[in-house]
Formats: sequence, structure tokens, C-alpha cells
Amino acid sequence: MPASADSPSWVDRLAACNPPVLRASAHALAAWARRRDEADAHTIAELALADPLLAVRILAAAGRRGTGRFATPARTVTAALVHLGIEPFFAAVEGAPVLEEGLADEPRALAGALRELARSRHSARIAAGFAMHRQDEDVGALQLAALVHRVGALQLWHQAPAAALAIRELQSQGLPAQRAQQEVLGLTLPALSAALLRAWEVAPALGELACAQPARSAAQRTVAVAVRMADRLESGWSHPALVADLAEAGVLLNVAPRAVAQLVRHVS
Repeated sequence: MPASADSPSWVDRLAACNPPVLRASAHALAAWARRRDEADAHTIAELALADPLLAVRILAAAGRRGTGRFATPARTVTAALVHLGIEPFFAAVEGAPVLEEGLADEPRALAGALRELARSRHSARIAAGFAMHRQDEDVGALQLAALVHRVGALQLWHQAPAAALAIRELQSQGLPAQRAQQEVLGLTLPALSAALLRAWEVAPALGELACAQPARSAAQRTVAVAVRMADRLESGWSHPALVADLAEAGVLLNVAPRAVAQLVRHVS
């Protein structure tokens, strides 16, 4: 199947559309907007850590404002919200499209997007669990990086469901995932996520942590293995590649693979 368009055109097309938010986020934000004097960065950040699309909107809004009094761009949602301020935050999310409404007439696409969302949340929990075990100082950044790793896939399901479904069809015919993505998009979904994060001016260090190909640093490898495990655990613990994932995570955490499995079960 020929590529639907070259890589830059897909990146430009998807980057031109701000990410939607989930219906639950939209309802919660509307309620907080009515009593915004009670809202604070930590409260709003909790919403965003359940909604990677909202998280990216906040990070992008902070990126557009520049670093200001921050020495480096914000790598956590809380830092981005502190930088933005509550009033500019509500202005940035006002009128945001709602994912479920945009895909109301595309049930297969909505199911695909919600599947990616579930994987994103699971990845974030695993990455946070690994980071806390390692007593990493950047637990929030690793959690957020795993959460936003799939923003390219989520944006594709929302803005171009036909392309996302074409990728799924090629995979169902036996084509490996990255080959199918290359056929349709001209780039892989992790590369698309990385390009979108750059286009939306999200902190470069966060983008590198979320989408490094290949993962080199311990932090990048922590995110990468959390993302892979969330994918494979979708169908339970029988996936044969989980053995290698548990071994790699064991090296990162300096524990036996069995202890890694216990930790993942605990955070899942």
C-alpha cells in the first residue's frame, strides 16, 4: 500500500490541529472554570495525568509562552501550569474539542483511540513505579513522558481515522507495526509523536525522554520498557517478549525479573 502522504505533510497536518481533550476532562474543566479561584496547579495536573491530550495542550501552551522565569522548559504538568498561571490556562483550554464527540460517528476509530489512551495511562503508571523504585529525582518527568509517548497515534485517530484504520488493516494482514506505519504515513508513530511534540514547542528534553529511538540513557530506557510492557500486557502476561522486558527492567532497577513483575502488578 503506498504512503498516504510524505512525512512532513502528516506532521504539518496533525500539528496544525490542537489536541482534543477527553469528555471527562472537559466536564471537570468546566466545573473548575466556574470556581477558578479555588483551582491550583496540583489539582489541574491530576486531571492531566489521566488525559495525555490535555497534558500536551498544557505543555504546548507553556512552551508558546517561553521559559520565562524557568531556567529550562517545563517537563511536568505542574511546572507548566505554574508557569502559565490559572487564568491563561483556562484560556488555553477553552473551547477545546472533545475526543468522543469528534469520533461519535466513527465507532472503530473511537475504540482505537480509547485503546491508545488505556495504554498511555498504563505506561505512565509503570514508568512512575519504576522511577520511584530507582528513587529517581525525575519521577514526574518519566511518568509524563510515558503518558505522552502515544500522542501521535491519538492525534491520528482523532484527525485522520482512515489512516489509522489503514495501519490496523495492514497489521491484521501480518505486516509488522512499524512497517505498516511507514507504508501509510511515511514514518513511525513514535517518530510522529516526537515531531508533534517539537512542533507544539513541548520541552525538548521531555520529547527526547518520551520518544527516543533508540533509547540510550537509563531514563529513556525506563520509559521505553514501560511503554512496551503496557502494549504487551494488554492481552495478559502470556506475551513471549515480556521475558526480555522483565529482564531489561530488572537490570535498570537492580532486582530480579520476578520482583519487576510484582512491581508492575502492584502499579497496574
